[in-house]
Amino acid sequence: MFDEKIFDYLNSSETVAIFTHIRPDGDCLGSALALGIALENEGKKVDYYCPSQINESFMFLPNIKRFNKPKLKKYDLAIAVDSSDLNRLSQTGEIFCSAKKTIKIDHHISEENYAELNYVYRLPSTCEIIYDLLKQMKFPITKDIALALYSGVSSDTGCFIHSNTTSNTHKVASELIDLGADFYKANYWLFKYKTLGQVELIKCAYNNMTFLENGKIVFVYVKIKDLEKCNLTNLDSYILVDNFVGIQGVDLTVVLTEDTPNFYFVSFRGNDKIRCDKIANVFGGGGHVNASGCKIRGTIQNIKNRIIKAYNDNL
Repeated sequence: MFDEKIFDYLNSSETVAIFTHIRPDGDCLGSALALGIALENEGKKVDYYCPSQINESFMFLPNIKRFNKPKLKKYDLAIAVDSSDLNRLSQTGEIFCSAKKTIKIDHHISEENYAELNYVYRLPSTCEIIYDLLKQMKFPITKDIALALYSGVSSDTGCFIHSNTTSNTHKVASELIDLGADFYKANYWLFKYKTLGQVELIKCAYNNMTFLENGKIVFVYVKIKDLEKCNLTNLDSYILVDNFVGIQGVDLTVVLTEDTPNFYFVSFRGNDKIRCDKIANVFGGGGHVNASGCKIRGTIQNIKNRIIKAYNDNL
């Protein structure tokens, strides 16, 4: 899967910075931490960068508090994980580009090869890719590394229920459990844990739920005032989307979270009748076949109309 170039870059670099994308999820955090811990165990000095605040549900991950506390100013090597384009690194992109050497490792198919070395493989998660890399390099996989990798594999497959799950995904998860990954801890924090404020936000979202196109689309939104009422930020909205997936007769679930007035983060979830990634692409976003996202500016009614059109155009 990997060639000698990446082995040379990793072995010859003494100082390394690892980067995740904005609004980080379990896969980008898990892959960054697993790779970083492995490199530190080989004697490298590693800093971690994330362009957004990290949600408390990820605080169980090893080394998570190391993000955005750099000890170094210059780097031999910068590695971006799970980030399809340079814009996903947001303000940390400048630091990434200043390194002597750069690597991109991702599972989102993209034509933007913004690093010197670009490794993109269509696998369910970036953590599966990192797992293969560590095995190829014969780096020991400790319990902390196994937990980080398992968390990414589990989160990007929706705890193994999304259609991107493969037999190899289950094999990798099994091997990581055998290596010491605490799967119960990971799945509790990733899929069960909720604050009381998040429960209140779910109630607000149900009040704002409508069905479109004869029940084929469920459309949900929360506004800034809803977040403030629940004493939350938009980072807490990740809890919403799975509450509206699987409704009888629904092809497409759409969840909007207002970031600034009339500017929304959008999550799409779909069944096998619809390509969420193609709908997200209409609005400049992307992601997976059944789980994608984008950003949209407009009024709620205007956004509804545009999503209805994108849905019908991509049936």
